[in-house]
Amino acid sequence: MRRAWRALGGALGLCLALLAAEGRAGARAEAPAQSRRFGDWTLLRAGAGRCLLHYRALERNSKLVLGDIFLLPAAGGEGGGGAVLSLKVPVGAALSTPAFYRHPEREAVVPLEWQSCDTAQCLAQVRITAPELARLRAGAWIEISFTPVPGAPRLSYPVSLFGITAGLLAVEQCQP
Repeated sequence: MRRAWRALGGALGLCLALLAAEGRAGARAEAPAQSRRFGDWTLLRAGAGRCLLHYRALERNSKLVLGDIFLLPAAGGEGGGGAVLSLKVPVGAALSTPAFYRHPEREAVVPLEWQSCDTAQCLAQVRITAPELARLRAGAWIEISFTPVPGAPRLSYPVSLFGITAGLLAVEQCQP
């Protein structure tokens, strides 16, 4: 089980690294073919048959990026094996307090584990089960929450789930 988690985390890390490298290389003529919209989510292609879903949360007035959410289904076909949900926050994070997401109709939260930080952003991830992935598919939105710096109040914002089901099916078709 731990090996599968490491392999999936490594694959997601590779996808995120490839996407970051492509972003630094600048816009290319084929860029429109590299992504497709599914409601509020975008299918990103990272080359070599690797795809994942992306959602960018923006502050309503200033359009400041609050976070980027990535979703990569695990093995098992049509999300049957769960998925890895990743959160990249550009403002840093208080690593002593966990990031989490929650469904508006549930009291329970799903904690994300901080993986790494650099001078520009921090990454948190969680492997979600197939039943939790089904809740995401059936839901309208979730709330992401994290503490930007030690002692600051938690920053929380909604993430739309509109388009996640169709997007996950497209990711499944993209994978080798």
